[in-house]
Amino acid sequence: MLSKAVFTMSLDTELLWGLSRTPSGRAIAQINGIKRDPTHCRAAIDNLLNLFAKYNIPATWATCGYLFLDYRGGNRYIPDENTIKSRGGWHNSETINGNPLFCGKDIVDKILSSQVEHEIGYHTFSHVDFSRCSREVAEAEVADGVRLAREFNLSLKSFVFPWNRVGHLDILKKYGFLIYRVQASGLGERYRTFLARKIGGILGLIFTPLAKLNWRDGIWETGSSMDFWSRQYSFMLLPRAKLGVHRAVSQQKLLHLFLHPYTLVLQPSLFGKLEKLLILVASKRDKGELEVMTMGELATRMNQTLSSSSGEH
Repeated sequence: MLSKAVFTMSLDTELLWGLSRTPSGRAIAQINGIKRDPTHCRAAIDNLLNLFAKYNIPATWATCGYLFLDYRGGNRYIPDENTIKSRGGWHNSETINGNPLFCGKDIVDKILSSQVEHEIGYHTFSHVDFSRCSREVAEAEVADGVRLAREFNLSLKSFVFPWNRVGHLDILKKYGFLIYRVQASGLGERYRTFLARKIGGILGLIFTPLAKLNWRDGIWETGSSMDFWSRQYSFMLLPRAKLGVHRAVSQQKLLHLFLHPYTLVLQPSLFGKLEKLLILVASKRDKGELEVMTMGELATRMNQTLSSSSGEH
């Protein structure tokens, strides 16, 4: 359904929400490292914004709802005890409201003031697993964020599930979302035998799957091609992503990359790799071989195509 290759990048903009909800040994080490200097996360986001501006690349910043709040005061969110309990009851709302590692109105303001027309997407209010939570919790997570987004004159259209775990799609449609992201299956997951999975896993370090777009009863589902982060195989990220760009162009398909901004704090070398990738993307765009779109723009384009196709019959 695409007439030209498309490059999309989404960023799970959550500060420490995701790490705090999964307190493994590695996560705790990461949290402690970032806590030593809370400005690191914001510096990484500033550098990303500068990088995207340099090459005029718009991205979808899928933000947790708490990032619509100002940790310095002003707009605050105090959920009642039942809401906190239903969402897991793990955090103290007063501590969260005053913590720059969990609230980020200043970050949203910077994204919106960028010279590039980025999209603010949504990543639930407090990084809740939608595949496991109740409908009541899911709706509260969506409704609260949609309400706060209006204070920024934002209409949220793109949704990224924490850990890419899908659930409660009817709620997304109810609140006007047009598109959501899912995790692409690795090559090794396509096969049943141990040897085939191993071979597929090795091939997965080289080849990046092109993302598929599916219409799910009133909302678009976009696959993701790769997470631009790897602890063990970071040396393969740039070659894989570049190969993905060339394959997308040759096949006129979608390449959808994503990353978490805090990973650039943990692995600063990612900045150089990402810049080299964006140079290639900008070159292909400027030659007319590829379009760069946010998730919301992609959904709007697909809806237009769907509407045109329906009108032809």
